[in-house]
Amino acid sequence: MKSIKLKNGRLETLLSNTIELFYNDSVRELSKTLPDRKDKLIPDLDPCSDDYLFTAFKLKLSDYGYPRALRGTPQADMEKMRPENKTIAKLPVAISRISRFLGSPNNALSMYYPEDGFIGWHHNGNAPGYNILMTYSIDGDGGFSFWDYDTKSIHTIPDKKGWSVKVGYYPNERKEADRVYWHMAKTKKERITIAWVINQKEMWKNMIDEISQGDYNRDDVLRQ
Repeated sequence: MKSIKLKNGRLETLLSNTIELFYNDSVRELSKTLPDRKDKLIPDLDPCSDDYLFTAFKLKLSDYGYPRALRGTPQADMEKMRPENKTIAKLPVAISRISRFLGSPNNALSMYYPEDGFIGWHHNGNAPGYNILMTYSIDGDGGFSFWDYDTKSIHTIPDKKGWSVKVGYYPNERKEADRVYWHMAKTKKERITIAWVINQKEMWKNMIDEISQGDYNRDDVLRQ
């Protein structure tokens, strides 16, 4: 996963329009009522810890495509549990506007992280493709971590204050089982993540150009 600059003013406006929809009392109250999703296969370890990741390595790969542990509220859960809420009802409209602007209909995830929120180690190898991950942090006190096969170590990309964008590729767990992209994220304060998965590399490249206005290291970003 590589960070790129967000330099498209229109996109930044569309993204900023979602902040008050995620950071509102209805979403906060709903998040407080939901228990953490706990991993029954590894119940006694912190889902963002090194030990949890190394234990997951030994288990069935397909069990960790999606995260088994999280503290946060996906947009789909908000709509399902509060269908009458007018603020929450505006979220899919706002996300759809961003999708249309980017030219990608496949919004894979839109999620609100409360204080001390997290999404545990997983690899998305069951939903492979090129991806674009947009994150909003109030003060940059969260981060995204991933397993680096080359160095056999965990690397962390810190959040920054405001919006940040990361792009990368999730290998297929059936075709590239030895290269699936293990990752997790956590935060101390509220955080938003909006993600897209794109099947065509050329479309992904065009989206990166649009987001960054062409201001990125092609050799570094596109070799993923």
